[in-house]
Amino acid sequence: MKKTELKNKRLQMIADSMTDCKKFADIGTDHAWLPIYMVSNGFSERAIACDIRKGPISVARKNISEYGLAGLIETRLGSGLSVLSTRDALDAVVIAGMGGMLIAEIIDCDKELAQSLPRMYLQPNTCEPELREYLFKNGYEIVDEQAQQDGRHTYLMIKCHYNPFPKQITNSPDDSVEKQIRFILGDIMPVRRNNRDKLYFAKLKTKTERILAGLDSSEKTNEERILRREVYERLAVRLDELMK
Repeated sequence: MKKTELKNKRLQMIADSMTDCKKFADIGTDHAWLPIYMVSNGFSERAIACDIRKGPISVARKNISEYGLAGLIETRLGSGLSVLSTRDALDAVVIAGMGGMLIAEIIDCDKELAQSLPRMYLQPNTCEPELREYLFKNGYEIVDEQAQQDGRHTYLMIKCHYNPFPKQITNSPDDSVEKQIRFILGDIMPVRRNNRDKLYFAKLKTKTERILAGLDSSEKTNEERILRREVYERLAVRLDELMK
């Protein structure tokens, strides 16, 4: 068995967060680089590499074989969590490199299995607030978030598990504007505020300024637009404070 390294910081961020993870499944595994890295370096004992497309699964099998891991990493072809069962006795599932709404859909399509998992590592490329909102409203407790810059992009990783009574739900603010800001910022990084968190805040600030500029140029004055402006104006002030 030969060891491997991950070639991008996005996947490395996920791997570094996966402590005490003897067996996991990687949904949308593409070429299986995360399972190969985790198993070849002894961080995990076994893994299941899953993808909905035959092409990536074929490449994944080839890569797994080249690293001498065919007996330790299994491949499965199919959609989302449907290829897994509680009999797999997984410590975690990784769903990474896709839109936040698609990740929410994958979880929602197999709620029973998702709720049985000790933890999930989610890495949305888009729609991060929508994914947080889905998790908050469906009983998933976010226990950690990490941010990582890789090239021109800053990526988010969410570690969560099912808990029907998480702190995020019981302490949710009544103010609808504050709720929307919470979905955008999350609960963890605004408290921790390390250097990588501040990179994430900088990304949000750029996006916030772009959204406000678009609202300025719009002639619409409906209630939804007014609420959206209030959210992003308040968010801009909050981000300035967080980046200090």
